Amino acid sequence: MRRSTVSLNLFSDSTPWLADGFGLGRDAKFSENLKTLIRKIILTELTPLQREMVSMYYYQGISMTDIAKNRNVNKSSVSRTLKS
Repeated sequence: MRRSTVSLNLFSDSTPWLADGFGLGRDAKFSENLKTLIRKIILTELTPLQREMVSMYYYQGISMTDIAKNRNVNKSSVSRTLKS
């Protein structure tokens, strides 16, 4: 089964057309609604390892290189995990 992916870099106001696709509306709450939807997806669709790496990379600002060193894996493994 192939999963669809959603980029986590969707929070800018330069992409208002996404709102209709997610059914979130085009009002001022668009960014907050999208963030809530992405948090829900992270909690329900990702493995614990994926959640940890997403948190480290996107929310804590830790580089892929540092995540790889911390977990004692190759940077490419971190990249693949984040991409999936």
